[in-house]
Amino acid sequence: MGALGLLTRNFRLYHDIIQLCKARSIPLLSLSFDQQIPGFVDVVLTTETEVPLLSFSNVVAVDPFSPEEGLLVALCRQSGKSIYETIIIGVDPGKRPGLAVLGDGIVLEATVEPDLRSLITKVANVVTTHPYRNIVIRLGDGDPLRRDKILNALLELGIRLELCDETSTTKPGGHGESAALIARQQGELVVHYREPKPGPGELKDVKGLSRAQTAGKIALPDSLAARVASGELGMEEALRMHSAQGRQVL
Repeated sequence: MGALGLLTRNFRLYHDIIQLCKARSIPLLSLSFDQQIPGFVDVVLTTETEVPLLSFSNVVAVDPFSPEEGLLVALCRQSGKSIYETIIIGVDPGKRPGLAVLGDGIVLEATVEPDLRSLITKVANVVTTHPYRNIVIRLGDGDPLRRDKILNALLELGIRLELCDETSTTKPGGHGESAALIARQQGELVVHYREPKPGPGELKDVKGLSRAQTAGKIALPDSLAARVASGELGMEEALRMHSAQGRQVL
């Protein structure tokens, strides 16, 4: 496989494509209108208005306001396809969830998202921008509380969702690499929403935070800690409720 080339005088498009490729470790060659396009370049990205200026057979016209969509089309073209038969999205649940996108078995990207909202936004963007015939999301079964929150949010997208055993998917490379391994596993179809329930680890973390915020004076009971862990209550509200009930634990 050769390289992607970028040939444009549009600063916005140039800057955004460069940043997208750096973030995904995608090799990209910056080209000039004054020089011949090297033979090892597979696909050239440019703006629609600049396409007539290029004497190159494989050109992708990119909207400067939707650079990611154009880049994904170029990557598909580079693999010799006009459309992927199957896109698989792998998700490794956690505080900073991992996300991987596979196009016909090839890893197109693997990232770590800062939170649930960012993850769902990214998945929705993949669904709407990648060219494909079939698509499936595969979610790892670890971190039950965060997993079920992610599961419920993913079901809202209306895409086939599978829950996968992630026992052997933890890798030193982090959540992005683990998400790619999850994407390669067959899972069980998920059709029902779940009630997120915090486990012992989450309750312990919340109790530790309550002690830290009250100089060791208050440790929330399990009932309130569970409501904080699930997002039903904020820590300050839970501490006020506990104090009002007169159940302080020194």
